[in-house]
Amino acid sequence: TDLSPAMLAVAQARAGEEGLENIAVRAIPAEDLDFVQGSFDAAVSSFTLMLIADPVSVARRIHRFLRPGGRFAVSVWATPDKVPMLSMPAQIIFSELGIAPPSPEGPGLFALGDPSRLERVLEEAGFSQVSVWPLPYRFRFEKADDYGVFIRDVAIVLSGLVAEHAPKRQEEIWEKVAAFGRERAAPDGSLTFENEAFMATGTRFS
Repeated sequence: TDLSPAMLAVAQARAGEEGLENIAVRAIPAEDLDFVQGSFDAAVSSFTLMLIADPVSVARRIHRFLRPGGRFAVSVWATPDKVPMLSMPAQIIFSELGIAPPSPEGPGLFALGDPSRLERVLEEAGFSQVSVWPLPYRFRFEKADDYGVFIRDVAIVLSGLVAEHAPKRQEEIWEKVAAFGRERAAPDGSLTFENEAFMATGTRFS
């Protein structure tokens, strides 16, 4: 499930490439997920939980969908200084739009960058044996120009802000993001970012 049709299209394509026929994709907000209690052995949230206004409520909802012994695995981005791939274009966009970055306490790309807060979210949702650990996350683009396209397509929070606040300047703003990538390209034209994320797991025992 995802809000981005582009992301769902990638998932569907990869499933087809692997010959997997027991996969369904749905464009639906995490807050609206609705399955029978105890439907799953495991659930995965990939760089989504930090974007949700009430992550505890969504994690609690997922807790209900799991069978006893089921596990929940979550990935989120670390703090902005450790995720230049996203924090730098975010700074460019906030500056161009003349708006303030979201509060660290609210939903946003880096809202769960404090591992202790991520741990509390899962524990308050009812999960036991919660573990959180850092995950180095390298992104390499063969061509620097691919970076701007990637951010525009995948970072739907940023894309939404640009579309909402500067609908007539979208191409201009995204060109500035692309230029940031080109300025930092290696001699062979590639672009690499060293980022950090956090992984967390929890288990439903009852």
